[in-house]
Amino acid sequence: MKKALSTLLALALAMSFALCAFAEKAPPEVPGAPKFQSFAPAPGGQSLTFDLPTVTGIAAVWDGNVDALFRGWNGPYFNAETVTVTVSFEDGRTQVLDHWSDSGYNWFWEILYDYDDATGKVTFYYWDSNFRQAYVDTLKWGDDWNWDDLYTMLPQAAVTVPADLLQAYRDSLPKVALKLGETQKAPVQEYTIYTFTPEKDGLYYFYSENYRDCDPYAYLRDVNFRYISFNHDLVDWNFGIIAELQAGKTYYLIVGGYYDYGEEVDQFDVGVRSDMRKLNGWQWLWDLFTGGLFLRRWFIYGNDLYVLPSAGNITDNMAFNGYAAFDIGYWLGGQLFGCFVF
Repeated sequence: MKKALSTLLALALAMSFALCAFAEKAPPEVPGAPKFQSFAPAPGGQSLTFDLPTVTGIAAVWDGNVDALFRGWNGPYFNAETVTVTVSFEDGRTQVLDHWSDSGYNWFWEILYDYDDATGKVTFYYWDSNFRQAYVDTLKWGDDWNWDDLYTMLPQAAVTVPADLLQAYRDSLPKVALKLGETQKAPVQEYTIYTFTPEKDGLYYFYSENYRDCDPYAYLRDVNFRYISFNHDLVDWNFGIIAELQAGKTYYLIVGGYYDYGEEVDQFDVGVRSDMRKLNGWQWLWDLFTGGLFLRRWFIYGNDLYVLPSAGNITDNMAFNGYAAFDIGYWLGGQLFGCFVF
């Protein structure tokens, strides 16, 4: 028995020496080795527990590519593909982030940024669950959450991009002038920016027609690209936008099409006209009894009824109004009976 125990003890000592020798030969930890990782859920669906490292500072470098900052006509958007953010840890190591957020069980970290278009200054902030808790600990009963106060606690870095970058980028985008009473060909699955400057104040109707195997859509925006309206199926999958516009101001109509099935015809017509009328009071009732459904084209837009003179015959008008028959009947029922028609 004693011999067996001595043999086991000798084996244990030999293994410990071997492990020590192996540890001595193990390569040293590479400076900058990743501390932030993406974690896969453990069996059972629970996230792995992870203690966040302490971040003491960050650095940011923009790659200078302006086009990469924009999506369509909006932006700029900053991310790990356009800005290299490096975090510094309390032990002196650093790490370049290939993504800007991660989370797990009771922890998260994220890169935030604040962009000033007038100066071109972009300030990046690192925050995580530890910084959040540290900020919460400073609050007293009844205090409101204040992001400005939180930001002063966070590691931050800044880069500078050209001032007024958004406006300069939008000015550089190709545009097509849209004229009253004329139509333009718009390609499917590619957005086109049309400009329109009315000569008179009034009601204007932007529309699509002659589509094939697609669903045209359009955004109407003002001179500062602020949103006015959007539509994609006012009549028979054609878009239609009705808006009050001011003379001398330039408006932007951004047009595209959903669902291209690869047919030979890959365009549709886009136009604008000013002969649409909004029917107020009893005008709609008079138009109804004088044959408006047969002689003109009716539109229900929002809570109002609009009519458009037709260049077609009665059959064309009836077919056109038939596409919107449910909306027209619903609206008329509400007007005639003072209630909704189901």
